[in-house]
Amino acid sequence: MNDRISDLPAPGRIVLSGFVLDLSAGELLTPDGRLAGLRKQALEVLLLLGSRCGTVVTKDELMRAVWPGVVVGEGSLTQAIADIRKVLGDTDHRLVRNVARRGYMLAAEMAAPSASGHTQPRPWTRHPKLAAGSALSAMLLAAALWAALYWPFGRVEVSNLPSLSIAVLPLAAEGSDADSSWFADALHGDLTAELGQLSGTSVTSRETAATFKGKPLDPRAVARELQVRYVVHGSVRREGERVGLRLTMVDGETGTQHWTERFEMDRAELGPSLVDIARRVARSLSVQMYRSTGERSARLAPEQARADDLAMEGFSIYFRGVTPENLKLAGERFDAALRLDPHSVRAWGGIQTINGVAGGLLWIPRDRAVSRLEDAARRLNELDQDHYFTHSARLFVAFLKGDWEAQLMASETATERFPSHPAPYNLRALAQAALGQFDECIDSARRAIRLGPRDSGVGISHFVIGTCHFMKAEYPQAATAARLAHQVNPALPSPPVLLAAALARSGEMVEARAVAADYLRRHPSYKAQDIGKFLRGRDARYLEGRDRVIESLRQLGMP
Repeated sequence: MNDRISDLPAPGRIVLSGFVLDLSAGELLTPDGRLAGLRKQALEVLLLLGSRCGTVVTKDELMRAVWPGVVVGEGSLTQAIADIRKVLGDTDHRLVRNVARRGYMLAAEMAAPSASGHTQPRPWTRHPKLAAGSALSAMLLAAALWAALYWPFGRVEVSNLPSLSIAVLPLAAEGSDADSSWFADALHGDLTAELGQLSGTSVTSRETAATFKGKPLDPRAVARELQVRYVVHGSVRREGERVGLRLTMVDGETGTQHWTERFEMDRAELGPSLVDIARRVARSLSVQMYRSTGERSARLAPEQARADDLAMEGFSIYFRGVTPENLKLAGERFDAALRLDPHSVRAWGGIQTINGVAGGLLWIPRDRAVSRLEDAARRLNELDQDHYFTHSARLFVAFLKGDWEAQLMASETATERFPSHPAPYNLRALAQAALGQFDECIDSARRAIRLGPRDSGVGISHFVIGTCHFMKAEYPQAATAARLAHQVNPALPSPPVLLAAALARSGEMVEARAVAADYLRRHPSYKAQDIGKFLRGRDARYLEGRDRVIESLRQLGMP
């Protein structure tokens, strides 16, 4: 069997519960003759199954033919089969059948003869209709080249896009309060978070989407760059205590506007309204099942609304970038919010976020951060034990205490429940590194970068990747990752130190000495052993690698 799809034989048509699979045209038609709208990869799978109707096609054959030259997981094929069955209404798997431990088989009701007289076309080679689909793959690969600026260590799975992948662009602020852009920014973050909690969705992180703020963009270009199928954009107008929200959803491939709607609500009703708005966006894409986000109060009291404003403003400050100054200012907003409303989930979520990050980077004493985190985790568990912030707080507590097994276990739960959030993948990577699982660590950190290539946390991801490469004695890769970490966030304390050590081990002594000397000029009290405060682990290989870092720094003149 040829691994590639080439020229189909003469025309053949297969009837599937009223649908018609036209093998010569490379299309699936509805009973009334319209295009069924099956996405590209799912259609290619169905055409390959149709070309060998009545026989088993192995999973390996399907994946090699439909995703040639691209490394994807079996989940891509599983999703394609699910899409086919959904469109055909094949709920009992009568048409597309699983053959245990072998693959899939199309069991058609009848096949119309082809011009050659065969009711079952011979195996594929590439068909012109599908070759046209390769042009789309080429565009997506171009987007992958851009992503390589942020993720240079592996292939971006451009063909492995979930059927419901969305980017929510920053909301434009309108009306008399247009200067309060922080409100639009925070509301944008809320909507992104709510969509990310719906089952089956993959949502570009708020921070990455925020980099498009204020830019006139073609949604199709955004979809290609961020590798999503749909783009949501809109505006928010705040007039006193009234909030107006306009949202439009666009098909990222065709530019077609699928859905647009305006929402009007009182400021105090904003929280529960966002849940409904997110679900209406999802329903417009025929999402039938989604995880309940829990019951919320129908209205907020005035002091609660003011507290929510302060907490939203705190997150707006945090999203400007991970720096000591931003974390301090954001923390002041969260504390003020809690004074007004001690039951604010958003404010407690802010407290756990800034204490987890600041404690991990030693911008505040670690024991003080742990105390505040444990308080936040307890309160969040009382308020909503299944909220993202609650899971995140548990993760940060384990991380700061160095409980790597608990951290790894909690991160597995968080990444499963909240697959669109980059932070749990970073924390999983840190636990894997500490336990000596270096390859797994690199994979997790790369996943975080792919979810949020422009996030402020992306610098931490690159640093973790660099650390694991150093532990594996892959010094040029370690230097590249450390350099990227410093470039995307110069405020992080450890990337320049790791860069100097990796350059020294690579034999680039001139640059290594220059990097180390520059760092000492800016941090004159720094000592080589201080890197150990960040490189915490238990695995023997990890500890030996940490000693190599310290030894290299001392060779470069650090005390």
